[in-house]
Amino acid sequence: MPIINQQQALTDIQSQTFTVAELLENQPIATNINEVLLDIRQYADIDSQKLIECLEKIKNQSSQLKNIGIILAGDVDLQQIEPVLSKILLIINVIVIDFAVFRDGRGYSLIKAIRQLTNFHQQIIWRAMGYIIPDTLPLLAKVGFSQFVIADELLTKDYFNAFDVIRHDYDGGKIKQLPMFSSLVN
Repeated sequence: MPIINQQQALTDIQSQTFTVAELLENQPIATNINEVLLDIRQYADIDSQKLIECLEKIKNQSSQLKNIGIILAGDVDLQQIEPVLSKILLIINVIVIDFAVFRDGRGYSLIKAIRQLTNFHQQIIWRAMGYIIPDTLPLLAKVGFSQFVIADELLTKDYFNAFDVIRHDYDGGKIKQLPMFSSLVN
């Protein structure tokens, strides 16, 4: 599945995904990989020590990695994973949020809540995956997602054009601050 941003398909990302169990079984990282993601969508109770151990293992196994990240379910309970997340934010630079179904908008709230954590740093790459349609792209970008995983069979130029469809936001989220006497300039 291709990863896109607002302008193009990102062909330079060669990603490999592991579960915690796979990493603990010493499954190797492929040689042509520059990004490793740890899929923690299925873990109800995350053992923070095992998770940190897995991420450190990834970091130490390959010097060619550009990105190390995690995949979260959009419906994850932030209070449950917050203690773990605050520790691993120092190791990772990619957070992928899975939108499993179209009608579930909890991933929007999740990104906002994670960004408000004290250990959050701006170098995180936010990636949306799952049920992503062109109509949702401007909204996903507005809350902070910069990359999007699109199914091969769905990717068309409509995905790139979708970012330009909404030219004016009426919710006050992008009001430009004008100089005090701007109305007198014209």
